[in-house]
Amino acid sequence: MKNYVILTLSLVLGVSTVFAHTPEEQKIDAIKRIYQEAQNKKLDVLDQKYATPAFAQAITRQMRYADRFDWQNNDPDNCVELAPKLIEGNGYIMEDAHMSMFYSNRKGQVVAELDFGNSDHSRMAFSLVCQGDSCKVDDMIDSFGYSIKDSILQYCPR
Repeated sequence: MKNYVILTLSLVLGVSTVFAHTPEEQKIDAIKRIYQEAQNKKLDVLDQKYATPAFAQAITRQMRYADRFDWQNNDPDNCVELAPKLIEGNGYIMEDAHMSMFYSNRKGQVVAELDFGNSDHSRMAFSLVCQGDSCKVDDMIDSFGYSIKDSILQYCPR
């Protein structure tokens, strides 16, 4: 009986470790879900529900500024251009992507790379904070290495 309990417990623990996600996989899955929902809802910006409180506050700051911006009399400035876009450059939308790849880089960020054909692609890196089974985006880094959060805090008035 004692051997049976040990064998059963060993099997249960072994099976649970097979299905456990590594922190890296958990982060990649979170970004995949964000892009899937964005594609389903035809959105091109990060939904604030996926952001940490600090990043959500920065996004709100940028959105408030962009909402008050006088588009008819001014060219877009740095703050207006800083929306947390999931696709970078060339005016593409999610439905235009032929293929997407999600992977971790050496900095521990998750990179979302979308291919639009004709050598056009979009690359955005995400810094995530995970607690338990939940991961939140703490920052987005564009293909030039600029932090969206830091740029918003620098260029967008309070």
